[in-house]
Formats: sequence, C-alpha cells, structure tokens
Amino acid sequence: MVILEQYTQKMDVRDLVHQTADKLISAQLRQSLGWALGTAANRTVQNIANTIINPIADRFRFHQVTVHRVQYESVDSTGNNPATLSGLLIIPDTPNSQPSMPILGLQRGTEVYRKGAPSQFDITQPLNTPEVIIGMMLACLDGYIVAMADYQGMGEDTKNIQPYVSAKPLAQSVVDLLLDTKDYVQTLPFNRWNQQVYLTGYSQGGYVTMATARMIEEDQE
Repeated sequence: MVILEQYTQKMDVRDLVHQTADKLISAQLRQSLGWALGTAANRTVQNIANTIINPIADRFRFHQVTVHRVQYESVDSTGNNPATLSGLLIIPDTPNSQPSMPILGLQRGTEVYRKGAPSQFDITQPLNTPEVIIGMMLACLDGYIVAMADYQGMGEDTKNIQPYVSAKPLAQSVVDLLLDTKDYVQTLPFNRWNQQVYLTGYSQGGYVTMATARMIEEDQE
C-alpha cells in the first residue's frame, strides 16, 4: 500500500462535526431549497444537531485523527485482472498507553460522482463525502482504525468502471484494502491493531459488506 503523503491531514473531528452539523448543512439547505424553505428546514437540522449530533461529538474519546489517502493493489472491475485502487484510512491519534484498536471496514453507499469517493475527502467541502465524517466519528467514539475503499472506477482509478452490485470485484477491493491496512498499522511505532476486524456499510455498502464477509468466510474454509 502506498500512502499519498501529500494528502495526509490531521484534524479535530469534534470541531468538524460541530461546524458541519450547524453551519455547512444549514447553508446548503438554504441554497438548495431557497431562503424560506431552507430556513424552516434549518431549524429542524439545528434541533437534530443540538440534541443528537453535537452531544455525540462531545462524548468522543479521541478528538484528533490522521487521514491518509492511499493506493493499493487489487483487481479491476471484472475481478480477473490486477489494478491499482484507492481508498482512505482514518487513524485516531491516541496516547501511547491506549489499548490497541480493531480495524473497521466501512463500505460506502451508492455514489456516481468521482468527487464523492472517500479518498476525495476535502476538509473545505466535507459534505461532498458525508460518509467520511461518519467514519471519523466512529474512529473517535471508541477507537477504530477505519478503512474505506473507493471501489473500482472511483477515486484515483480512472481506468475502470464501477462494478455496481458485482460481488466478486467489490469484495476483493475491500479485502485487499483491509489486508494492506493490517500490514501498515503494524509498521507504526506503536502497533494499534488488536487482531479484530469489523465490517459495516449502508445501501450499496451493505451489499458490499455482505459480499466481503462471504469472501472472508470462504477463504477460511
């Protein structure tokens, strides 16, 4: 796996969540719905932010994370040929005394725009990749090393098409990222992996999660 160091960022996730929930979403609502409807919808968003999202952010065990854009070797959209794919790693900045953490494979939902792939996360436009913010929140709540695959044809991979609802190549893209993530975290000064791996995802990510779980189980048989 290659870490694209020029894209590595350290950020305070608690502040990012507060700003995203309270300001950025409100501005986007007013822009998309018009001032009157946007302002009315904004009150609902602010209530959700004040009662749910921000209190969760205030309970983060960790605040700082390091985000890496990565490239790794996997397969193309047919599942038969080698290809270089991209993804995102989110690693909590924890004290040296912190117990080791599990790796969490977070599979993104349906996305048709390249700028919406996890590796294209931009801190100045976080709502382009909202699932990355969810990944950061999961990383900070109890400590997860979060790995998010772009899938074929997305992110830095401009040679393939995205194999929508195609189990083999999608699952392989996740498995290969998880294996490289495991190897990478064990090279860090303090190995933070506790030998556990979790998988989760929503929408298309739910399908990819089930396909990945099946592939892992079959490999162990």
